[in-house]
Amino acid sequence: MGAAVDPTFPLFPVASILATICLGLVLASSLIRQSWNLGVTFLCFWLLLENLSHAINAIIWSDDADIKLHGYCDIVSRLQVFCSVLKPMSTLIITRRLYLIAHYLPMEVFCERKERWGRLVDWTLGLGIPAIVSGPLYYVVQNTRFVVIEGFGCTGGTTNSILTLLLIQVWFMIPPLLSAAFYYPSTIRIFYGQSRAFDRLLNSHDRWLPTRTNYLRVLALASIDIFLTLPLSITRFVLAVLSTTKMRPAPFYPGWDVVHHDWTPVTISWAMLNDKGAPELAFVHYGFWISPIFAFAFFGLFGLTEGARTSYWRVFRVAAAVLGRRRAHLERGSQSIVSPIRFDVPVQEISLSVPGMVTTSSLVEIVPIPPGLASDSQVKPAVERTDESCIVPVHAIAEDERGSGTCLSNRCKITRKKPRLYGAYRRALHAKSLPTLGAAWTNDLPNSVVQLQLAVNTDFCVKASSTAVGFQLTLDSCDPSTTFDLPQGAPSDVSTQLALNATFSNGGPIACISASGVDLDGPVFLHVCQDDKAQHWNVEGGAGRGSIVNAGSITGTNCLTATSTEQGSTVIYSTCLGSATQEWTPTHAINFPR
Repeated sequence: MGAAVDPTFPLFPVASILATICLGLVLASSLIRQSWNLGVTFLCFWLLLENLSHAINAIIWSDDADIKLHGYCDIVSRLQVFCSVLKPMSTLIITRRLYLIAHYLPMEVFCERKERWGRLVDWTLGLGIPAIVSGPLYYVVQNTRFVVIEGFGCTGGTTNSILTLLLIQVWFMIPPLLSAAFYYPSTIRIFYGQSRAFDRLLNSHDRWLPTRTNYLRVLALASIDIFLTLPLSITRFVLAVLSTTKMRPAPFYPGWDVVHHDWTPVTISWAMLNDKGAPELAFVHYGFWISPIFAFAFFGLFGLTEGARTSYWRVFRVAAAVLGRRRAHLERGSQSIVSPIRFDVPVQEISLSVPGMVTTSSLVEIVPIPPGLASDSQVKPAVERTDESCIVPVHAIAEDERGSGTCLSNRCKITRKKPRLYGAYRRALHAKSLPTLGAAWTNDLPNSVVQLQLAVNTDFCVKASSTAVGFQLTLDSCDPSTTFDLPQGAPSDVSTQLALNATFSNGGPIACISASGVDLDGPVFLHVCQDDKAQHWNVEGGAGRGSIVNAGSITGTNCLTATSTEQGSTVIYSTCLGSATQEWTPTHAINFPR
């Protein structure tokens, strides 16, 4: 490999690789948090592929313009056309959505029929049109298989004709012009000109609308995209027009046979670029550098947020845990003997008998009966032997896998059964291997009244900013308006609703804490109580300290989470990590009237 022709090498490929990594982190964070914005996601994914291809191209063709890697160049040349159309289209999708929110149209957009239409429009703009332009339309005017530029790698090539301007070049310019001329000014005017009213709008229907901070981030992304891509698109279009009009007469279309007659790839050396003058060389540099610059701006807006940083830390913790378990497994080797679990209490002998089998004895160390469990409650073993005796560590049984065990080579296979009422006692036995759990709430009756205090700051409780349906929940001083009913009671094994106490709901519909339709890390809100699993919560720990887990989640285990310990912090729906802001102390509100 000879010396690179670009004097700045390897600056561009390094920048492109870093941009690819940054965008990959943003996508991974969004995947973990299940937080998606279609226009932003389109832009992030395809911008990542474009930067990756630029980095590969700049390294392979850093010192020559040789024709090679034909299949790769076929793909990359079309990918570049696709991304050139998609970037302005993504801006149009984003500004259109912001415009709808600014004009208070989300409730109209999110009704079932119009939401489907809105999604169809977004997918057509973000995927359909770029695919059509980079596929059949591009092929109509493609006069060479691909072009290799020394120092930059392979790209596409088209014939100079009026039809090329109409089929290809206009798509680089019309979307950002439409965004800048129609959607963007109106959105900016409402956002800044009616700031107070707009803030009230964003805070009034959390289920549909983004927070002000997220709205501002997306607006900033659209602004950067418009200011970066619109000048490039206009310049590219003007140069294409000048190049076409130099020909006398300017051809509308040379003809299919003429355009596709010679399919040989074309090369452009560094010397040929320099011969065209500094403006042409600067334009080529700008066209390639705009992708990593935009990627870094994208990462600054979406890759350094609190939610994104939490996702990175979550991945790190999981990876560290996996490596730690693997190391421990290697150190243990093939040992299979399980040592007893000690809780610093006397050892009791329990006889485990199964009908039709020989009774066996086993030493199981007992912890004190947890508060809330009646002293005469029946305590049964977590695992019953069904064929032969074997040693079963109680802490090895998952919390929701109550049932019988089948001994196979001194290992027990768990068969799930319907949860039993003594589950709280079993959880106490293996509390050391589970997240923080307090005493079970097994004796609370339906319609108990409680407050949900933040465990690390008991001055604040979960409180609705209004008793009306649709308002979000925050941390605030504990008072009568922060009390909630438990319609089904609150055993920790059974999900329950958390309904705003009827005394303080101003005679309106009884509202429950709901995560229905809420994105991960989105704020929970009050909604009319109904038989919706998204309104059901497992109160882990009951009257003690523990997490409050959503029963209807389909994306993992998600908890009520305070964004901070300060007054006014939003209460959101986030992945259970055992953090301090996910620990609550549900206390009886016996001093408040019913």
